[in-house]
Amino acid sequence: MQITLKSLKRIDIIKLIGRLDGVGVDDLGTTLNDLAKRKRFSLILDCEKLSYINSAGLRTLVTTLKNCKSNHGNLVFTHVNEQIADTFSIVGFQSLFEQFDTLVDAVDSFN
Repeated sequence: MQITLKSLKRIDIIKLIGRLDGVGVDDLGTTLNDLAKRKRFSLILDCEKLSYINSAGLRTLVTTLKNCKSNHGNLVFTHVNEQIADTFSIVGFQSLFEQFDTLVDAVDSFN
């Protein structure tokens, strides 16, 4: 899994490429923990090139969402492809995670 991070003034965009399982979950956890230590809680996950997510990945995302919200931030998603959307739907998370078609819409959701 590849993770790229782009920081705007108060929002961080995390782009995920590949599969969110095994080592990818650990790498994402490290990235998210580093952001939390820096008090960065307004996060956008760009899932356009995310091909798979397992239960550990879902657990990491739910934990991150709770942490962001408890610190007056949010975790939102953009470019959620059909496979990931299906996974969210199967586990009942489609209403838990805010999803936006474009990065602009995701950024605007923080205003």
